[in-house]
Amino acid sequence: MENDLTDTDHHIPREREQSLCPCKSRQTYAMCCLPYHQGKARPETAEQLMRSRYSAYFFRNVDYLVETTHPDTRESGLRQSLEKTIHQANWSYLTILGVAQGGKEDKRGKVEFVADYYVDDEPYEMHEVSRFKRFKGAWKYLDGSNFWKVMFVVGALPAFLCVFLQIKLKEPEAWIKAKQEGKVTGVKFGSYKSLFSDPRWLRHSIFGMVLCVAGVIGIWGIGFFSPELVRDVIKRNLAADGVDPSQIDGYAKYWVSINMICQNAGAFFGMLTFSYFAQRFGRKITFTFAFIAAMLATIGYFQLFDGIGHIWMSSIMGFFHLALFAGFAIYLPELFPISLRSTGTSFCYNAGRFIAATGPITLGKLQEYLASEGNSITSKASEAMKLATTQAEKTAALAQQALGNAMKLDAFRDACAYMSVVFLLGLVAVWFLPETKGKPLPE
Repeated sequence: MENDLTDTDHHIPREREQSLCPCKSRQTYAMCCLPYHQGKARPETAEQLMRSRYSAYFFRNVDYLVETTHPDTRESGLRQSLEKTIHQANWSYLTILGVAQGGKEDKRGKVEFVADYYVDDEPYEMHEVSRFKRFKGAWKYLDGSNFWKVMFVVGALPAFLCVFLQIKLKEPEAWIKAKQEGKVTGVKFGSYKSLFSDPRWLRHSIFGMVLCVAGVIGIWGIGFFSPELVRDVIKRNLAADGVDPSQIDGYAKYWVSINMICQNAGAFFGMLTFSYFAQRFGRKITFTFAFIAAMLATIGYFQLFDGIGHIWMSSIMGFFHLALFAGFAIYLPELFPISLRSTGTSFCYNAGRFIAATGPITLGKLQEYLASEGNSITSKASEAMKLATTQAEKTAALAQQALGNAMKLDAFRDACAYMSVVFLLGLVAVWFLPETKGKPLPE
């Protein structure tokens, strides 16, 4: 993982000059960033400067990093800070995600990138939108924005609403009255002993928990692994289309993000739709349809997804996966009396959630079993590539490697499809529970 030693104006080893540039431009270092580092040329675009600064970090060229920082943001202690920290990270890969302006005629520009690096052999990732500005005609680095951190805070803000809601909301009168009566009659509130000792509540607890196991495994054990499929398929397609290898990771990450947006957008509408149908037609029939649809949508997605044109399928899968969770919020509290309502609901969901933690493990083991032949072919192909001495042998090894990777991808598809039968558990469980639509709560 170690990068080469620092170089500034010192002699550059010929091997380094002729090696591929760390900035992933697919050119040799001598033809790419070296002239910039030696002061023999100046980057003509913001992207060129960004790549050359990455290479400077790779080779620990502090002088270049200081010189290419814009005077407006160049702190007095920048050199000392870089000299202290630059040896801590070993940079391994650069992916350019996007460029805004920053051309030969522009005065400002932005470059979004992801840089992978290691610290003490632990992998890390830096995602930044860097801003660049010309100074006396030359491009300079102005500053960087870790915009994802801002969005993380924005996304977390709604959680703070819970604090204010708890302060403002009052306990329901029915709950206060039941609590007072319970002190007289001896009814215990929130008692697991009461929950499990009554056959009716025990039955509701067990089958309610099975409902949740099916739904949680469906989304956490299968559905949320959709990025793995999207990434592999998109990378395969882009490589087949002859896209620059240095750009493939960036494009793949972009479409993985779009996939997750579609999946969550579908989930939003799925929850609203389930609520409407549960109120109009009943809880059990709506759950029945939702479990069947979730299974079919999941199998269809993992078996048929084959590129960017199929991203919409993620919305359908997300629609039915999260629709079930709207059902849990509606149905589970209706299965228990007021003294055990929150206790029974939390048992069903949280016990189900703990059991469902086996879902990803099961998926991994199943995939490993199904991919055993593909793994074997890939391993043999890698060994053959190392021993290959002719172009024909290298071509044959690459073909075998591609075959092995395709078999592993098919194994992943099949594993997810087989795991989708878990929705049938919920389909069975719901018919052992009562219909609650239009009926009084079991007090």
